Amino acid sequence: MGQVLHGSATTTEAIRRTIQHSQASLRALARRYGINPKTVAKWKKRGSVADLPTGPKDPKSTVLAADVAGYSRLMETDEEGTHERLKTHFEQLINPKIALHRGRIVKTAGDGLLAEFASVVDAMRCAAEIQRAMIDGDADITDERRIRFRIRDSRRLHSALGYISPAHAEQMAA
Repeated sequence: MGQVLHGSATTTEAIRRTIQHSQASLRALARRYGINPKTVAKWKKRGSVADLPTGPKDPKSTVLAADVAGYSRLMETDEEGTHERLKTHFEQLINPKIALHRGRIVKTAGDGLLAEFASVVDAMRCAAEIQRAMIDGDADITDERRIRFRIRDSRRLHSALGYISPAHAEQMAA
């Protein structure tokens, strides 16, 4: 079975290898293989016949994932009250905090959400503020009925200085 090419590929590894070892002109090789001379020149310069990795080298955004801890239990205990309190948290706290920290909600589903931020610091500050505000706002509600969000980022947190643990990022956000 031959090599599987991606949608816009015009050469196989065998053709690339032949191009790299050929003494023929760029124009002659382009004509022989029915490809652009610039493609031939590109493969002549490369030391490998493998495709280079595609996509960003460093992700430019942080995705924050959050859901309600014990949501099924809360819904069993008080479905209508839990739904109303969660709706209120979204309208009065979560959505405004995400906007305040230059984020955007990518998706919501039941008790969960995905939000995207341009920086790790913005994401962690937002998460810490939401956590604190929910604890303060639900102080008069019993522990069994209290809504608590589990919030985490979708990738390891990095800075120019190295790895930042989520706990450290939360301290920085304080």
